[in-house]
Amino acid sequence: MSICNNRLKKLLGGAEKQALEHFDFYRVTLGETDLLIYISRKSANKASHIHALESGDIIWEQLYPFGGMSRPSSDRQYVLKPQRKRDSITVVAIRGTAASITGLDTDAFKSHLASPLKNNIYLMSEAHLE
Repeated sequence: MSICNNRLKKLLGGAEKQALEHFDFYRVTLGETDLLIYISRKSANKASHIHALESGDIIWEQLYPFGGMSRPSSDRQYVLKPQRKRDSITVVAIRGTAASITGLDTDAFKSHLASPLKNNIYLMSEAHLE
């Protein structure tokens, strides 16, 4: 997997990677803050919709359009329930550019625009991970 952000490459360079089914997981310490970082193994595209549920689950919905006037079909797949660890910041980064990421700025998930606070889970595209 290639990581698009050079600062992120440097940050994760010495971190131990744990491969999960749909994500790579890294644990990094910056000063006194632990970062738990999940980066998707596949890239999202304009037919990908990411849903963050109040239960803490992340669902990846991929649309498959058919030609003509027929409706597109979709595949909804549970991909992750990230860890929420006391005194750490959890970040879930989706590679590529999804059509939408829904369910943000709730008790379960925050967007990249929210202030980085401990005990929160942030869900964003990889381009916003800086």
